[in-house]
Amino acid sequence: MTTKRKTIEADTQPVERTSFSNRVTVEFEDKGQDVLYMTLEQTTSGRGKVVEAGPFQNEVYAGMQVDLHSVEVGRKLIMFYQGAPNEFRYEITKVLEV
Repeated sequence: MTTKRKTIEADTQPVERTSFSNRVTVEFEDKGQDVLYMTLEQTTSGRGKVVEAGPFQNEVYAGMQVDLHSVEVGRKLIMFYQGAPNEFRYEITKVLEV
């Protein structure tokens, strides 16, 4: 089964996101880290949740909550660790609506 993806390139205008109807995959700048992408989905709390991370460290990041308003090319993803917001170290380079 082939999945169609809509790519939002870095040269497009940022879009403020308040909700997602589908899952979204964000790709990060490659600085040699283990996590190059995360697939996110909206939860009933209004936050997002990491459903997949890779190519490595999925067991570390899967299930973590994220701020969906931070999903924007050129920004750093805001993740919640023990309830406190933290910036993911690497910038988002691409957003793919799956």
